[in-house]
Amino acid sequence: MQVHTVPLLSDNYAYIIAAQGETEAAVVDPAEPEKVLAAADALGLKITTILTTHQVRQTRREFPALSKQLICAALGPC
Repeated sequence: MQVHTVPLLSDNYAYIIAAQGETEAAVVDPAEPEKVLAAADALGLKITTILTTHQVRQTRREFPALSKQLICAALGPC
């Protein structure tokens, strides 16, 4: 299992998680989608699942658009 941290906002992180040797990944709490997508691309990973751990204004605004852009599942409060 690979877990990559992506610094977001001024004091937060998203986590990109993938099985070793796989190209598909999940992302946890991607409050800044453009940074998360750039990180995934740099790692050679494709985001296929979005996981949220809590609901905040940023997640309500960003996650639905991100899940449509990626055509993937979004799981959690959003």
